[in-house]
Amino acid sequence: MEPMGISQSKLARDIDVPVTRINNIIKHHRSISPDTALRLGKYFNINPRWWMNMQNQYDLELAEDEGWKITEDRIRTFSMAS
Repeated sequence: MEPMGISQSKLARDIDVPVTRINNIIKHHRSISPDTALRLGKYFNINPRWWMNMQNQYDLELAEDEGWKITEDRIRTFSMAS
């Protein structure tokens, strides 16, 4: 945001949310909610679904990094009985 000249407090004011919400998202302490995605979408003129897709992609990568490989070995693959 800094390269665009937008501070956390300016963004928070402009999209009408507490600055703590923006700060927590940046610090990865909070996910982008649908409400925040709608606000960011309007502010940056980007489809809100893009923000949600980015959040989902990040969440999936995080889950894979947090031990999915261990769990994956314990899950059976479904197959249709012949």
